[in-house]
Amino acid sequence: MNLDFTILDSEAAPEAEGDEKGEAKGRQPMDVLLVAAKRDVIDEYMELIRAADLNPGVLDADIFALQNAAEISLPNPEECYAIINLGAAGLEINVVSGGISTFSRDSSYGGAHVTEAIRSEFKVDLQEAEQMKLGGMEVDNRKEEGLAKVFTREVSLWVKEIKRALDFVSGTRAGDPIKKIIVSGGSCRIPGLQKYLEMEAGIPVEPLNPFRNLVVDYKRFDADYLDDMALQAGVAVGLSLRSIDDK
Repeated sequence: MNLDFTILDSEAAPEAEGDEKGEAKGRQPMDVLLVAAKRDVIDEYMELIRAADLNPGVLDADIFALQNAAEISLPNPEECYAIINLGAAGLEINVVSGGISTFSRDSSYGGAHVTEAIRSEFKVDLQEAEQMKLGGMEVDNRKEEGLAKVFTREVSLWVKEIKRALDFVSGTRAGDPIKKIIVSGGSCRIPGLQKYLEMEAGIPVEPLNPFRNLVVDYKRFDADYLDDMALQAGVAVGLSLRSIDDK
């Protein structure tokens, strides 16, 4: 494992005086963010980047990259909010308050499970199942009913897990309620997911648009394309905001 950390509240840990045996006393507790990543996963990324003749400068976790992207796009990034990232391979939850991550959780259950459920239900290949999932192809009434059942079944599992995590946070931080849920990731495009999450959690839900406050040269980038890709670009934009030795 590779480990890294940063002290979230350095003022909470003043210099401790030592006694005659050299042991520190009177030290105050501090909040520390500890991040661990599997070394073989990091090595795979490093090999891929170097194979593309690029020099890797910063590695970051998805949830913290998304937090950086959210901070430049939200009108009030200091309030308490939750970032929910629903990708193909996993579900990530990060609760942020005052610009500091206070809770995070991830699960291996992602959009690929929904695609596989559709493939199994309708006996189609993965490409066609993906198109059906994202509404990229027309289906008849029978398939539409079956698709709705798959969505309801699979999405309810996501929402239950998210709500469980947010209820836990609310129970431990009663004085600092979550004001907003920000969703990101391609799987957030599944029809009805955002409305269902908002209804079950009782918290306003909105999609993350990391391009919202960026200055864009529209001679080089198509505005409609950026809007279409916004949900999937949060991690990339968040990583681009990092600099060497910046935490």
